[in-house]
This record gives sequence, structure tokens and C-alpha cells, in this order.
Amino acid sequence: MSSAHLHRREKDRMRYSLEYRTQAISQLASTITYVTSAEASAPANLDTTALLLSSILLGMTSTWHDVSMLDLVHLKGARTLFQKWMFNAHRQSVGPSPYDPKYSFLLGVMAYWEALASFHVDQSLEAVDYLWDMCNTGTNLEACCPNPFTGVSTSLFISMAQVGTLSRQLRLVDRLCSLTGPNKYKGEMYLSLLDKAKEIEKCVRAYAVLPVDEISATGDDLTPSSHLHTMGLVYQLSILLELYRLFPELLRSSDDQINYSPNPLETKHFFDTLATSILTLLVSIPPSSRTKAIQVFPLIIAGSALQGQTQPSSSTSSLPLCIRDPIQGVMSLSSNSLITNYWRRVVMDKITSLRDYVGLDSVDHARRIVEGVWMRADSMSSRSAGACSMVSWLDVMREDKLQTFFG
Repeated sequence: MSSAHLHRREKDRMRYSLEYRTQAISQLASTITYVTSAEASAPANLDTTALLLSSILLGMTSTWHDVSMLDLVHLKGARTLFQKWMFNAHRQSVGPSPYDPKYSFLLGVMAYWEALASFHVDQSLEAVDYLWDMCNTGTNLEACCPNPFTGVSTSLFISMAQVGTLSRQLRLVDRLCSLTGPNKYKGEMYLSLLDKAKEIEKCVRAYAVLPVDEISATGDDLTPSSHLHTMGLVYQLSILLELYRLFPELLRSSDDQINYSPNPLETKHFFDTLATSILTLLVSIPPSSRTKAIQVFPLIIAGSALQGQTQPSSSTSSLPLCIRDPIQGVMSLSSNSLITNYWRRVVMDKITSLRDYVGLDSVDHARRIVEGVWMRADSMSSRSAGACSMVSWLDVMREDKLQTFFG
């Protein structure tokens, strides 16, 4: 890993890091074979823990060597090792506390890895449920604590992994729709995804980010507890924004006493408000904060939602409309190109700063994805006088071959 990061700008020396990686994978493979074939009663020891962490880190950092090299084979191995580690740990006479430091740390790292991979692999909706089973054994307070590896609560990354899985499943349903016709789109497959989306929405909305004074001191003057609190809010809103983008039906009220369905302008204003709220929170964190490495995902999600801009009026003809209907008038301001372009510049400034800080090509892929979304969205807006469907950053990533791990 160190070699890959050191030589990332020296292509002629990348072979050295690849040699180290090959040796690490070879050693890992032989050790995994031994561990997974051992008796179930074998104790979980330091070697098993190190093996699990090595498998996760090798997978997550595969794009350090080649930005498009999604080495997802490590995900399956890490899952097997993690469940093996948990099984062995609980076989001891006194099992580990659900949230002892080692347990909590590994659970959070695994959840982060699942979240990164979920947007790139087709899997069942229950693929990451094993993490919930382990996460829910702790108290509500423990479940909301920032993980020491990621700085964000483990439960939020599990929810993000579920959203990533849903996005892949939804794409499969869309492809099926294109083959069988739109009448099949609202069939059983889509409704099952919508039901799962409702479960995730309920869970994320119920999540309570810990107050700053309840978060343990970080011991890092550049990254105080307040930054972790803010990042918790950022990820909570980012998950909801991505979920609502995938399933706009969730914005409709299902209350028996209220039957409400937002119109396109209201939906657009809702997305813009969520996106700018996320960006405002990110801007509030100083550039020196060490939370930078986990800001890429929220920047992609919030930045790509800045769509559907309109040119500012050259006269005051729109003013009477705002006076007659101030709510509609204010909501329409979010589509004004001056406001949209301001927030787009904020996104680009943040991504540029991240690229200089992290020094990985994956951050540049994030920039190209967001810019690709804006280009397509602006083109659609210029050709249509009405509301346009949102451009998916996942579609841009896939079609422009910009797949990578954003972490």
C-alpha cells in the first residue's frame, strides 16, 4: 500500500508496488486456505485478525495501483474471514462484548468496505444483513458512535451499502423493463425494491447523530469530535438524497389522513435543499480536517444532484409571479443558473482540494463523473421547456468507464 501511494505518479516505478501486492496476495491466499479449512473450534487469534484486516485493505486499495482495478474477489474472502473470526470469537468461554474495541473496529471497517463495493457488484438485497445482525447486538448509543477507522457510525455505512445494492438491483429492473415493456416495470420485482427502500429510509431517518459532547475525544487537534458529528450528519443526508433520487415515490405521503404527492418543482427544490445542506456542512469543516478522505462519496451524491438549471431572467417579468405565489417563486430560485453554478463551484473546489490532499486518481474520477452529470443535465434542460428526469451519476460512471472505489 505504501509503495503504491508513493509511486502513484511514477508509472515507470509502479511495477515495484505491483510486486509487493503480488507477494501479499500470494501469502494471503495460502493463509486463507489454511484458516478456512481449519476446524471450526480453532481459536480466533491475532493472525486471524491481521489476515482479515489485510484482506479488506488489499481490496479497498486495489485502485491505488490501477484506478479502474476493482478487485472484488477480496470482498468474498473478507466476508468469509469476518464471519469465521466472529464465529471463533463467540466460541470462546467468554465471548467478546459486542462493542469491545476490536469487535467495533473490524465491524466498522467491514461495513465501509461493503459500502464502497456495493455500487459495483450485483448481489441480493440481503447481502449485507449479516452486518446488521452483529451491529444490532450493541446498545443504541454504541451503534451511533463513530468508528475509529472511518470516523462515521458503522450503521450509516451499512445503510449506504444497502442503498448501493438497491441501485444495482434497480438497474437490472430497468433493463428488464426495456426488454419487456413499461407495463412490467411496476411489477413484483420493482415493488420489492421499493419496500426495501422504505425500510432503509425509516432506519436512516430514525438514526440520531451523537451530540458532540457524547463523542469520545479524538486526540487530534486537526480533527476534533465536532468534525465527526458533522460527517455523521453529512452521511445521513447523503444516504437519504441518494435513496430519494432512486425512488422519488418515497417523497409521497402515505399517511391515512394526508394524501400528498409533490409536483416536479417541489421535488426539484427538495433535492436542491438536501444537496446544498450537505455541501454547507462539508464547507463548515476546515480544509485541514482529516475527515477529507471520507468526503468523496457525499460530494459525488450532493454535487450530481445540482441539475435542472435555468438561465436568469433579463427582466423583472418573473417578479409578479413570485409576489402572487411566493412559495413557488422561492422554490424556483433553486434552479437559477447563478445559484446552481455557485454550488457547482463549491463542489469542484472541494474535489480539487481533496485530489491534492489524497493524491489518488479515484478523486479525479469523481470530478469527471460529477462534471459528466452536469453536462448531460444541462443539455437535457436546454432541449426541454418542462421538468427533466435526473441524470444518474451511476449511469455516467458506468457508461464513461469511470468505475473505481471512492475511498
